[in-house]
Amino acid sequence: MFRIIIISIIFFTFSLCTFTQDNSNIRVIVLTKVGQKEKININEKVSIVFGPNIKPEYINVNYISGKNPNEYYIELRSNENLLREISRLRHSIDSLKNDKSHKVEQVVEKLPESTQKSEISDSKTKNDYNLNNFQQQINDTISIIEKDIQEDFFVNKIPKVKNSIDALNQIHFNNDQNIDKLQFEYDRNVVRIDSLKKQIEATILSGKNKHLLVDYYNELDSLKIRNQEIEELNNLLNVNNKILESELKIKESEYEKLLLYIYFSTSTALLLLILAAIAYFGYKQKKKYNLELSRINYELKLFNEELDRSNEQKGTLLKIIKKELDLASNYVQSLLPKPFSTRELNVEWIYRPSEQLGGDAFGYMDIDKNNFAFYLLDVSGHGVGAALHSVQVMNILQNRNIANVDFANPADVLNLLNSIFQMSSYKGVYFTMWYFVYNKESRILKFSGAGHPPAFLFSNNKISTLESEQIFIGAVSNIKYDYSELKIDEPTSIFVFSDGVFEIQSKDGSMLNFNDFTSLFKDKFINEKSGLTGYYDFAKQLSGLKTLEDDFSILKIDIN
Repeated sequence: MFRIIIISIIFFTFSLCTFTQDNSNIRVIVLTKVGQKEKININEKVSIVFGPNIKPEYINVNYISGKNPNEYYIELRSNENLLREISRLRHSIDSLKNDKSHKVEQVVEKLPESTQKSEISDSKTKNDYNLNNFQQQINDTISIIEKDIQEDFFVNKIPKVKNSIDALNQIHFNNDQNIDKLQFEYDRNVVRIDSLKKQIEATILSGKNKHLLVDYYNELDSLKIRNQEIEELNNLLNVNNKILESELKIKESEYEKLLLYIYFSTSTALLLLILAAIAYFGYKQKKKYNLELSRINYELKLFNEELDRSNEQKGTLLKIIKKELDLASNYVQSLLPKPFSTRELNVEWIYRPSEQLGGDAFGYMDIDKNNFAFYLLDVSGHGVGAALHSVQVMNILQNRNIANVDFANPADVLNLLNSIFQMSSYKGVYFTMWYFVYNKESRILKFSGAGHPPAFLFSNNKISTLESEQIFIGAVSNIKYDYSELKIDEPTSIFVFSDGVFEIQSKDGSMLNFNDFTSLFKDKFINEKSGLTGYYDFAKQLSGLKTLEDDFSILKIDIN
């Protein structure tokens, strides 16, 4: 199997070299030792060659992001941990037989002296009592002799085949997980690529922030290169899975044959041993069997008691973790403002967290007597880290205690947040958001979006969209965000939502796209008038889940 993987890697390397053979500026990188790192510019064309002392089956090449977006590193790493794990597995199988030979002595040592004597005495009494029980003696004798005859077969051959099948299945499962993770990264990069393309197009058309075009293009090239790497890695993993599936079929066929052999050999042994058991092994073997059975039962009892204690401790820890996560989720929800209604504005929202703690957050407040601001943000990832990141942003927006920042200007707010929350300083965490400011006197709506899904405007039974064409917060440090404005001449409802509202997988496995979501949203709010809770119930029904996989957040602002 390793040889096939090595051949695939060599073929892949050769294909890259062939693809670039017409280019004269190719940098050849020779990797000669484990731990060697090389910095590469994303615009460079490189060819990787292993040194004469490197054995490809024991190493792998790891790709690492650089400090600058236009560079990355490659590092030669050892597969020593994997080899050690395989060696440990083989050692465990080889030592199984030796451990079994000492099992009875170990059990006897665990038994109290009084218990040993009592069990031996009880065993003798039971044997005397059941001496004339012909069928019971035959069955007990058969079990002992059959174990002696086939002990080496059971201890070695069958566990080895079964462990091989388990190991191959585990590798196949790990490959599938890696494929899913890489595909998720690929899909996320596609979204980021689309966002960058829109930003580049908008920058070219508007003529603003032209000095950032180089950063945009570098980021775009980096994402495309990474997606190409993901495709190639997934192809290799799929090839490896095909090989594993072929080997699994062979091992499973071998295992079935072994079980069939056990069945026939056991049946034959039973017929022979029934005839011999009465004359040779009746009373004596019965006594020995009962003693061994008592000792093994005592060991099983100890093991079950330890297992019960372990399960009880595990359950307690899970309850503590669940309680802590619930407290964190309740804390985030406690920071959300209450819905309200006035003559000029009506605000309502729905927030349904997923099973995992997420990074959705939203809020609204009066900047002054005329300007009313509202926002919604979605932090990348899940867990406590994403939730705390969103809480930090909410505190800044709610307190508004930073000098020289006009919180009635959406562009100023996004520029402030981008300067504080650079993803390079927060382990790659970024967030998308909408920020709106409505002037009650002029009825002017100012808004600015950063990589977030479009918002909906509902007026006169029609829905229009506001596009968020600027890049997400945390990507580029020196970007300058802009804002747009719109005059609200008639009663209008504004809907802002997180991606968990429309990224829903239906029962048949298909994913709801944004166009499907737009049509469903129109039907639910224009035709059926089901409201926010009604749409959430519909989303759960569509997915077939009691709780959706991502946070579900919709903020609705009615301007009267």
